[in-house]
Amino acid sequence: MFFALVGALVIAVVLCGSAVSLFWRRGRGSPNTESGWTATDEVFDDPVTDRTMRVWEDQTGQRHHLPEIRDGAGPIT
Repeated sequence: MFFALVGALVIAVVLCGSAVSLFWRRGRGSPNTESGWTATDEVFDDPVTDRTMRVWEDQTGQRHHLPEIRDGAGPIT
C-alpha cells in the first residue's frame, strides 16, 4: 500500500511539474527583437498558441520565432 501511494505521489508531481513548465516556457522571454536581428520572409501560424509568428535571425544565424504584429511590421510589443 505504501509503495502505491509513493508511486501516485511521484506521478502527480511529474504531471504538475510538466504543466507548470509548459506555461512558464510560453510566458518567458520578451517578444521584442534584439539589436541586429533581421526579419526573414518566413511567417507561419503556430497551432499551439493560435498566433501568427515571424522568423527573425540574429548575427550568429540563430533563428527566433516571435509573434507578428497584425500589420506585418514586426513583433508584438
